[in-house]
Amino acid sequence: MRSLLKDRRGGTAVTFALVLLPILACVGAALDFNIYNAQKRSLQASVDAAALSVARLASQAQSDREALAAIVVSHDFKFAGQYTDLGITVTQPDPNDLVVSSSVPMKTSLLGIIGIDTMNLSAQATATRSPGLERPLEFVFIMDTTASMHSISASWDDAVDAIEWTYSSLDALSTPEAPVDM
Repeated sequence: MRSLLKDRRGGTAVTFALVLLPILACVGAALDFNIYNAQKRSLQASVDAAALSVARLASQAQSDREALAAIVVSHDFKFAGQYTDLGITVTQPDPNDLVVSSSVPMKTSLLGIIGIDTMNLSAQATATRSPGLERPLEFVFIMDTTASMHSISASWDDAVDAIEWTYSSLDALSTPEAPVDM
């Protein structure tokens, strides 16, 4: 037994094994927080766009406003395919303000080592209508069909589909209303 206590061989392996878990937890935290921040920025940008889009529909039904917000967020949010429900809500705290928010649980990759399996990913944007500044919505569509804009994978049908999607998304915005400040 004394020879076992005096033997110092393998001490580095034991120390390394004890330090490995905190090191992995730190690396996992760094990776997961990096993913979280990228998704948070993308979600915030898409919720901002949804708030601006929905603000023009202030007089429409709540279901129409939530449907448009869902379309805009699911189209603009780069990571929307990872979530089944983006938890989008549209509220109108007063006649000139519309608040669009989204909240989803983001699954972590390596933080599960220390028991953190999800992180709450949320974003909120408020669009305020400026009363008294009535003016029509001006929309200009320019399509560049020069050779510099063509790619091997894009086809004319893809361009037409994109135009149709844009038109259908903006169709509800054709009614002139007050401009939106954010």
